[in-house]
Amino acid sequence: RGGSSGGGAGQQAPRQAPSRARELGELLWVHVWDAQPWARRLALLVALACVVVGKLVGVRSTFALAAGFEAAASLAGGPSGPLVLTPAARTLAAYVGYRMLSVACEELKRCLYAPVAQHAVRSLTSVAFREALARDSAWHRAQPAGGLDRVFHRGSRALQTLLAAVSFNLVPTVLDAALVLVVLRRQFGPAVSACAALTLFVTVAIGVVLNERRRALTLEAIRRDNALSSLCVESFRGHELVKLACAEAQESRAYEGRVLGMLGVRVRLARSLGLLNVLQRLAFTSGLLAILLLALRDVRAGSLAASKLVVLNGLMRQLSSPVQQLGNSYTMARQACVDLGALLELSRAQRGADGAPRP
Repeated sequence: RGGSSGGGAGQQAPRQAPSRARELGELLWVHVWDAQPWARRLALLVALACVVVGKLVGVRSTFALAAGFEAAASLAGGPSGPLVLTPAARTLAAYVGYRMLSVACEELKRCLYAPVAQHAVRSLTSVAFREALARDSAWHRAQPAGGLDRVFHRGSRALQTLLAAVSFNLVPTVLDAALVLVVLRRQFGPAVSACAALTLFVTVAIGVVLNERRRALTLEAIRRDNALSSLCVESFRGHELVKLACAEAQESRAYEGRVLGMLGVRVRLARSLGLLNVLQRLAFTSGLLAILLLALRDVRAGSLAASKLVVLNGLMRQLSSPVQQLGNSYTMARQACVDLGALLELSRAQRGADGAPRP
């Protein structure tokens, strides 16, 4: 309005708050990359390279195993000599070497990633702790007993979960699936590749849908866990008042009731997880059977060697566990963003009415 323009001429308008996704992205960049020394940045890049190399080596090992079976079929009636010098033995030894290299890449990735994640957690929680201490007494009195401790605990765990889910589960699984589909199309034709793509899509869709439904139970478990933690802290902190009022039995009944509620939610979570695993394995196994039948049709027609069935089964089995965990990783990443957002609120400096941080 015109009447207020003169009085506010010297004031700057408050900055528009960025979106939560952008804030989380900036938080991850600051604490996972900017706050790390160059040695840990290099370790993170090497860990990501280990993921790619491990996937490529895993695919190559499947072809080495099939080649070993083909070479072993020619041993009967062949020339005698040392078995270890035969092509079949050399090919199978190469298969074992590929598998060992894949395991080495996996373990090297884990060793390189661990200090990066722990340093990021330390950096984030230190900032959040300083900002929480800087809040006024009214803000601290408004917090539930034990609530801040749970925020720090879940926030630090959420940062590790989000990093592991995105860097070492979601992205590698998508890369692995794309690589396998390309190999299947070139080696077995578009029909097998399309059936494999449909199998992976249905398996992942079942995981995402059911895990989204399980997310409500997860949130309920978190709420009950917070209530249980608050009850414990308040009871132990005020134990003298509890004894003075002779309320030990009442506090014990309240504790037992909250524990029973928590156990009920966890039982429902376990049952829903069992249903999820059964449906995903049923979908994946049915798709694998259809893929093998398509390959058997080509074997009967003479356009495909029988040993290629080993390659086909190995490539699909390589994707079995990661794909079935993809839906769970997606839901865990979403929940980690929620828990990390609570810690982000603590790490954000208090601002005044003009949008500037308070001293």
